[in-house]
Amino acid sequence: AVVSTQSTGRKVVGTVIQRAVLRKWGALASQRKKEREGMEIAEAHYIKKLLSDGLGCLKTNAAMNCKKRLLHDRKYQFLMSTLVKRTFSGWRHVREEQIKEQKQSEIALWYWCVSLEDKVLRSWIAYTQHRRDKRARYKEAL
Repeated sequence: AVVSTQSTGRKVVGTVIQRAVLRKWGALASQRKKEREGMEIAEAHYIKKLLSDGLGCLKTNAAMNCKKRLLHDRKYQFLMSTLVKRTFSGWRHVREEQIKEQKQSEIALWYWCVSLEDKVLRSWIAYTQHRRDKRARYKEAL
């Protein structure tokens, strides 16, 4: 009877230990499941944050590229307007010099014309005076 009580006791102890182990295993499995679910949630949150940060970086990069393109266009427009201003300023200066030279040439031609008329008139007066003197001498000689 002692042996059967011992074996029954061992069976009961084995069953109790088995139940305790199963409870512990169940608790650990449940805890592990909760941890795994928490890790999955954390991983999903981390991936969502990475995607959000990446999208933010892409938007920032696109805005910076747009701004860079606009600044490049403004720089090009500024350089072109500066070039046009310099070119027209140079042309205007050349044209003003041409007009000034043309006016000076007109003035010089007018003075030359007046001096030529003066020479012609002096020569004509000298010629007519010479003819009068010649006639007068011719009359005296007669």
